[in-house]
Amino acid sequence: MTKLYALAATALALLPLPAATMSVTQRIALADGGWDYASFDTTGNRVVIARTDGVATIDADTGTVVSQLVAAGRLHAAFVIPGTTIGVLTSSTSGGAMVFDATTG
Repeated sequence: MTKLYALAATALALLPLPAATMSVTQRIALADGGWDYASFDTTGNRVVIARTDGVATIDADTGTVVSQLVAAGRLHAAFVIPGTTIGVLTSSTSGGAMVFDATTG
């Protein structure tokens, strides 16, 4: 049975990969500065981006930068808990995570 699994795995590995179906459709400029991770807020229908100077949001329908929710330094990840307005971010300045109101910051 092990030989059969090895044969099947080898056959799958030799199959050609499908062509990539993703492409860049729009670029949205933000203020200068770096960023780490972006997430999607399904409740607010926006992209939430952890930046070096705070949390920025982009409206998914219009592609416009909506706001800078939280002013904080050296953020790495920010997300909104699905179905709520509770946001969580990680900061290397504080060395931990912070909770924020995702509608008001």
